[in-house]
Amino acid sequence: MNEENREKLGKAESQLQKTLKGKMRETGLSAHLLEKQAGLKRSSVQNILQGRSRKPSAEILYAIAKILGCSINELLGDFENNKNTTQPATQPSTTDNSANDMININLYAEATQLTNEILTHQNIVPDRQKTLKFIEEVYNYALENKLTTIDVQFARWLAKKWWNE
Repeated sequence: MNEENREKLGKAESQLQKTLKGKMRETGLSAHLLEKQAGLKRSSVQNILQGRSRKPSAEILYAIAKILGCSINELLGDFENNKNTTQPATQPSTTDNSANDMININLYAEATQLTNEILTHQNIVPDRQKTLKFIEEVYNYALENKLTTIDVQFARWLAKKWWNE
């Protein structure tokens, strides 16, 4: 890795640490409480804060962002793409992007269909509200990460987390 890339990586890591500390201050959460609420292993957050975890997984970042009420991009310091997004990742956007709505409708339909397949395959019969919330989580994860299709692995991981605990 050349010096320029090493410097960029260092900035990204320190930005994550800085943003994480700020969000924790805003919410009044300690590292231990954040780990517990996010369902993470002990020291997951602490390792990020102390720079021991250089590349936390998407699942860890997602769990942290969800509890802190922000997006993964915001945690990583990608504020340019989030300047108009002040809502947590778990809420749908309220901006009017009629050109994007057709694509988003298709993505939402895909999230709904995948949710049905996962729940049917696992013989899960959840209540309507929890099912709709799950669909929103899967849909918003795809939007946040600028995916053109639903992330099947993420949806399966989330279903296990939600219904196997």
